[in-house]
Amino acid sequence: MASLSQSPQYEPPQESLPAGQEAQFLIALLDEARAYTLAVLGGADPMLVVHAGSGWTVRDVAGHILAWENVALQAVQAFESGAPAYTIPDFVSFDAMNARIREQQRALSFDSIRRELTEVRKAFKAALEAIRPDRYATVLPFPWPGSGSLSKLVLIIAAHERGHAVEIGRTVAAAQGHDQPNP
Repeated sequence: MASLSQSPQYEPPQESLPAGQEAQFLIALLDEARAYTLAVLGGADPMLVVHAGSGWTVRDVAGHILAWENVALQAVQAFESGAPAYTIPDFVSFDAMNARIREQQRALSFDSIRRELTEVRKAFKAALEAIRPDRYATVLPFPWPGSGSLSKLVLIIAAHERGHAVEIGRTVAAAQGHDQPNP
């Protein structure tokens, strides 16, 4: 798995968002990505292999999306509360982190992952809504190596999810004999 900002579907975040409307804009992007994700997961065999080289299944990729959103949620909550920036403990590399995530997520059922995707998104949106609009341009350390605005962090998470959901959708469509995903 590539880093969050290096996945093939990643589109670099916009440099500026509608002033004063950042939360609404970002939440709409998150909602669109999550709706698509849940739609493709709804028709997916959790054991269908999405990444042949690594053996990552639909379930693994869904757990990966969930885990990275939880990481971002912790960062946003720390930022919102004024606490020290959240960084991933013992971060070595994205590959090592993704392997750790895969092992941790294996304890969850596919249905649990899908339910938690809904719950973590509610919490993520609530945290974003609690932040004053003027703070969205504030630069903060990301939970992984690097830094950028709060808006950029959220854009990265939305693009990351959407990219993986597209991968799942294509894999499911191919397994069902279709050219394109049909969530």
